[in-house]
Amino acid sequence: MKTVFLFYNSGSGGFVANLMIKNAIMNLWPDNEYKEIYEKYSNKEYYIPFLEKEKPDIIILQDFYIGLIEAAIEYKSKSKNKCKVLLFSFTPYEKNDYEDSIDQFFVPYRENEFLSLPKNCSYYNPPLEISNFKIIKNYNNRKKNICTFARLNGEKTNTNILEFFKNEMIHYDYYAVKQLEYNNEQYHLKMLFDNKFCNLYEQVSRIELPLVLNNYKFHILCSRECFSIITLEAMACGTIPILISNKENFDYELSWIPKNFGYKFTSTSDFKNNFYDVINDKNNYYKSLRESIYIRDNFNYGNFFYKVNKWITT
Repeated sequence: MKTVFLFYNSGSGGFVANLMIKNAIMNLWPDNEYKEIYEKYSNKEYYIPFLEKEKPDIIILQDFYIGLIEAAIEYKSKSKNKCKVLLFSFTPYEKNDYEDSIDQFFVPYRENEFLSLPKNCSYYNPPLEISNFKIIKNYNNRKKNICTFARLNGEKTNTNILEFFKNEMIHYDYYAVKQLEYNNEQYHLKMLFDNKFCNLYEQVSRIELPLVLNNYKFHILCSRECFSIITLEAMACGTIPILISNKENFDYELSWIPKNFGYKFTSTSDFKNNFYDVINDKNNYYKSLRESIYIRDNFNYGNFFYKVNKWITT
């Protein structure tokens, strides 16, 4: 059996999502002949020649990129073998014109799904490599308090929080890829440099990330996200997420996070008013441990295999 994965380079979050699905597929079905194509373009014309050459039995897609879906469906309609198309998404289900031609697609569990799922759509938990993402250093032994892993721009960086930490003299570590050609990023970069209590670090590798997360008690996310892989990874490492977003984001895209997990705030002022209560909560040691156990028990290769195996082997 030959499995082909169509990669589309949609950015850092998309790359990590692709990598999570790829690693799970390769670890769970090692006897598969595995091929992949990794493109920075989403047009179907870049993928159809590759499919015609490889003649796969299974085509794996990650998320609803129309060009890749069209390429897979077109190849499937013309191929003589019984090719299957499986799609794994990190975004909520949205009705589309191609879903009837996909054999099965998987979307993350949501507490509040606004649309009824079609018969060929199932919930799944994105597979985390829990041998890496785990508690190495317990909460009480961590010397650093707060970190963020995000782009330096208006969508990901909350300037009110930066000012709050500066005024309160709170140490804060920010990990980001510095792309100085963008004026928006230069502005936020200057804000970090002007704050002697904030340290700016280069983005770390996938191998380093669990080790770095284990140095911190909290991770801050202050933007609207469709899933937030870094929040999943932080919780697995026992780093408690502080989530600042709007109610709709919590009720929908981020509703895979149990309601009592992390600390959730719907405004910056709400966060600032409760900040010291959060970081001084005596239950944080147990909270860190409990949330890590939950994530590692549910977002792993074993659960992924159980959910999707029948679509691979039959």
